[in-house]
Amino acid sequence: MSNFPPLRTAVLTGLLGLKDHLDTLDNENCPYDEETKTMVRDLLAPKMVETVVEKEVLVEAKTSRGRPSKDVKLSSEDQQKVLDEINTTIEALNNMGTGEGLQTNERIQIAKTKTNLLDQLLKMMERHTTVTKMEAFKEEVIKILDDLVSEKDREVFMRRLDQFR
Repeated sequence: MSNFPPLRTAVLTGLLGLKDHLDTLDNENCPYDEETKTMVRDLLAPKMVETVVEKEVLVEAKTSRGRPSKDVKLSSEDQQKVLDEINTTIEALNNMGTGEGLQTNERIQIAKTKTNLLDQLLKMMERHTTVTKMEAFKEEVIKILDDLVSEKDREVFMRRLDQFR
């Protein structure tokens, strides 16, 4: 035996008509008493359903201590161009020679300038390497967090790292 009560088409048609006039139940022209109006509202009023939507938002962290960074974010293509330019400049310095045929003090100046330029270029290369390795490290940490740590624990982890931003 079924738990559903029998329905008649005439009753269903009447309910559909009531649904169309649900917003006019409070008019003075409505022939129903308050109890009937309440039952009709409970039966036909739209239900409010709450859904939680999680949206991932990436916000670039700003440093909170020290001077603001003057570094410009470069794409990987631009970083490669800079590295190529550094290598080209080092090669040009190496091919320049030591100033054969010049006086000794001029040759010493050339050697000092060349050494100074090489030192600066090597610092640039080290910085590029450090930045590249740091980016790879950050990406790996984020992957590990996504794979192994729950959302709640990830928030705790990020809060604990705030002091290092």
